[in-house]
Amino acid sequence: AAVEILEELLASDGRVTLVGRTSAARRRLGPDETDGASTLYQHALRLEIQGDFAATLDYLRRLEASKWQLLWDRLEYRVERHPEAIVTIELHTLSEQEEWVGV
Repeated sequence: AAVEILEELLASDGRVTLVGRTSAARRRLGPDETDGASTLYQHALRLEIQGDFAATLDYLRRLEASKWQLLWDRLEYRVERHPEAIVTIELHTLSEQEEWVGV
């Protein structure tokens, strides 16, 4: 499941920790948004992680290299106490399935 992969990538490093995770209600995309494709659902996820810049950059690179096709909506990097930062990542996937496995 996508969420488990995201959390596994965090755990495998140890330099970045999960602060929070929320998922939004799925959204059914209309025909105008899918160029006439079959019904698609957008599944959104918000992660908050804590780590320094190098660890955060490594995590983001691992996310990009993962087998999941994650679409990025927003990334916020907020230094709480140098060098540690809280990073908010909002992303989503598109699926023909109404339920997003693992959320």
